[in-house]
Amino acid sequence: MRATLKVENFGPIVSVELDLRNVNIFIGPQSSGKSTLAKLYCIFKSPLSFIKDDDFPETYLIHDVLSEPRGGYDRNIQRFKQELKKLNIHSFLKDNTKITYNSDFHSLSYENGNLILVNSFDDDLKLIIKLTEDKKFKSVNKIFTKYFAKLSNFMIKSVIIRFNFESRNNGIKPHVDFKDYLKKIITNEGDSYSIPENQLMLNIELFKEIRMALLGKTPTYIPAERIIITILKKAVFNLQLNSIPIPRHVLTFASEFENGLNEVEVLDLSFIKEGMHFKSSNGEDRVFHSELNSVLLSESSTGLQSLIPILIPLLRKEKDLPANPSFVIEEPEMNLYPKAQYNLIKFLESHRYDGIGSADSSYNHIYTTHSPYVLASFNNMLYAFSKSKDIQVDKTKIEEIIPKKNWLNPESFNAFSIKDGHATQIFNRKLGLIDQNEIDEASDYINDDFDRLLNL
Repeated sequence: MRATLKVENFGPIVSVELDLRNVNIFIGPQSSGKSTLAKLYCIFKSPLSFIKDDDFPETYLIHDVLSEPRGGYDRNIQRFKQELKKLNIHSFLKDNTKITYNSDFHSLSYENGNLILVNSFDDDLKLIIKLTEDKKFKSVNKIFTKYFAKLSNFMIKSVIIRFNFESRNNGIKPHVDFKDYLKKIITNEGDSYSIPENQLMLNIELFKEIRMALLGKTPTYIPAERIIITILKKAVFNLQLNSIPIPRHVLTFASEFENGLNEVEVLDLSFIKEGMHFKSSNGEDRVFHSELNSVLLSESSTGLQSLIPILIPLLRKEKDLPANPSFVIEEPEMNLYPKAQYNLIKFLESHRYDGIGSADSSYNHIYTTHSPYVLASFNNMLYAFSKSKDIQVDKTKIEEIIPKKNWLNPESFNAFSIKDGHATQIFNRKLGLIDQNEIDEASDYINDDFDRLLNL
């Protein structure tokens, strides 16, 4: 995935331009704007989560806001501001705010109170309709190949499941060879294969599903406030009774966590400590240090109360598939020992949904952090990948140190330091590693004082 996010005059951000990849790290001091950028990314990556086609009956996008029905445009602006409110950043919007997001599939910009969406699906959808009507199946399949090449195997399965469900609801019977049809498209054999004439509408319906999969699915947002989730579960009615204002994004996450508890029967935590696991049953959430030794999650260490709410929403399933391959995690290191931080990062990235092509856009990970240990963790995974390209190095020796599922392609990664309203890329693309000075900065600052004391 390649995308750019430009932000000017929004909250603590003065001027920032980010070259985003599949996995991205934002590090910086408190209140520097790391979470602000992560939240904007969530909104701008998934415009169809709040921009509705029904407001623009004759088009599938906003090419020119002045030429569209004003009522629909106003409603989408209201929805956009509502998205800002949900993530608790509405007050950051200023008269001179400019925000632009560009990817292979769409661009979305906000400036002078105007919201403009242009997506590349629109013209291709019109072309598919025309080619289907003209029965030019080979050309239709070429367009499908273009988009399927951007989808991971996870997303393809998700699209098929949802497509089949929607087709049945709409009275469309999928062709018996539909899976074979998709397989041939995915393997670039689609030029000589087509579905029967009586299934022409499947092309259009399927394409709309791909469009929604890529532009309508908002990444799971895991806030730093997750540690209060166990408290919220017990006190939710009292909080509502007393009208306690809780940010909408925290309540949304609490709901995702609760839904996840119903899906994840046992959570293996052996990557933190041998034999440790988590179970939710009979209304109790318990952490087991062994089969005979357990404590309530609400009474466990703060590290586990921070860790488990990260994992449950990400590992929950929908129709035998992970609910969402994309996520944003604020401070994954919170309350964790450095070794546990390393193991957590490796665990999270072992569930990456690497796609068919190098430009996969169906999983995106963003971490905001204060921890140099998180940076060092990613450097190890990046270096393992680079070492695997050295023909003189035995790959099995690399896997003994870092499993292959944790090797991270530098082309799929970027890292930024966010300070004073600006962003600096701290990933050296030539070396394929995060700048070591950035990792050592915190310890150097502490060691400087120690050295000065030694010299007294």
